[in-house]
Amino acid sequence: SALCSDMADVSLPAAKRARHVAAEGEMHVPRDIVARIQCGLKSEPQAVSSGSSRPFSLLSWNIDGIDDHGPQDTMLRALAVAEHIATTQPVAVCLQEVIPPQLELLLAPQTLGGCYDVVCAENPSLPYYCAMLLHKRRVRRVSSQTRHFETSKMGRHLLSVDVVVDGCSSSPVTLLTTHLESTKSEKRERVRQLAEVFRVMAESASRSRTLILAGDLNVRDDEVVAARQAAGAGADRVLDAWQCCGSPKDHEFTWDMATNTNLGAPHRARCRFDRCLFAGGAWAPTSFELVGRTRAGGRFPSDHYGLQIAFAAASLAEGPCTPGGAE
Repeated sequence: SALCSDMADVSLPAAKRARHVAAEGEMHVPRDIVARIQCGLKSEPQAVSSGSSRPFSLLSWNIDGIDDHGPQDTMLRALAVAEHIATTQPVAVCLQEVIPPQLELLLAPQTLGGCYDVVCAENPSLPYYCAMLLHKRRVRRVSSQTRHFETSKMGRHLLSVDVVVDGCSSSPVTLLTTHLESTKSEKRERVRQLAEVFRVMAESASRSRTLILAGDLNVRDDEVVAARQAAGAGADRVLDAWQCCGSPKDHEFTWDMATNTNLGAPHRARCRFDRCLFAGGAWAPTSFELVGRTRAGGRFPSDHYGLQIAFAAASLAEGPCTPGGAE
């Protein structure tokens, strides 16, 4: 379009890479993709008065930084994520399994750097970790904290960021993201981690403060039940956004080997590993959808589909999970 006709060819230097995607030289970013990203960002969020309770959306995505199909594939998949972010402009993006080259690409001036800031987990023990992108014009960051799970064998952690959205300081939000212990054999550790998350959320939520967790929990339904029981009092006040939005079947399986071919898995396992949980009385989810279900450069952006969840002031939301409701 005319809006993007003056975009120049872009070359971004390669960052220091994790061993599995080691590469030298420069990555040449396709001009047409960068142009589409810039076009998406031109549609700035509509101005709102400070303190208004304007609805907002949140994106969560395990972007599979440890996928070993080479730096070109890593770049194309990261750019597909950037293009979706530019088009939808969520107030926050919760990322799991992210590596430095992906973050450098996502936050380059030619992509999302002019619109988003980043908060990374502190002192990660592995070259992939959790991070959060925050919309510069809509989100004010107050504080952040990284909580490392003491008994994790995989360097897993909980990243939490206290924010104010659109100047609405009377209804603050704590955003959390995590990537819980992987593989079926680590069920006990994963339940322990999720129970810890439930306790953190139950203790901090209030009528004015909402806590929203979105991430790759790697959980099965029976593990959620076990974690609630282990967490004790208050865990029942932590609700599941997908269930609160009517449990839409077309947006259930976030790790779906029946439709996503990135891993080339011989099985067709379908799991709801990625979830959004929330607690508190100020904000409630109004819609829930899976994203990233189209290919980018021959492959999907990740082996996981992303979650995009819309939230509105609880007084305006409808459904079983508004304040005082239950799952």
